[in-house]
Amino acid sequence: MIQITNIAPADAPAVAEIISQTCRAAYRDIVPPEELERFAALPGQIQQAEARLGDPNWYCRIARAGEGDAPCGIVSFSACPEDPGCAIIRQCFALPRYWGGGVDPALLEHALSELRGLGYPAVTLWVFEQNTRVRRFYEKFGFVPDGAETEFMGAIALRYRLELKQ
Repeated sequence: MIQITNIAPADAPAVAEIISQTCRAAYRDIVPPEELERFAALPGQIQQAEARLGDPNWYCRIARAGEGDAPCGIVSFSACPEDPGCAIIRQCFALPRYWGGGVDPALLEHALSELRGLGYPAVTLWVFEQNTRVRRFYEKFGFVPDGAETEFMGAIALRYRLELKQ
């Protein structure tokens, strides 16, 4: 069973570890190694997780599963800076050993439900163009590329959008 709750201060190291491990596994063939190492470094990720705890406009949830309800994934979202009437999913990560085990869909469904409850009409997210596995995942939920792209960590990222039905 997967439990999804708000992150607490004690969860910051687990959140950082989830982001670090997931990015290293998912982006190793997409992002230049030096960029990936800089981004996935644990001290910086712990610092970012702690900062998110103090931001009332940044929602971060942690998934727990398995023996002892071990932390296994996170999802974070906020208002979209480019389109304040829209939300953005900042991260939706499950530890690699949980890929295909239902953690990612549970986290995304949880976030979409919360965003609907907050009254957002739409949500966006960014995904690396070369990350076809993750692009297919989001497309199954109805996300579609909206034509925007950017360079991030030395790779091209595409923006996806989903209109939320209330």
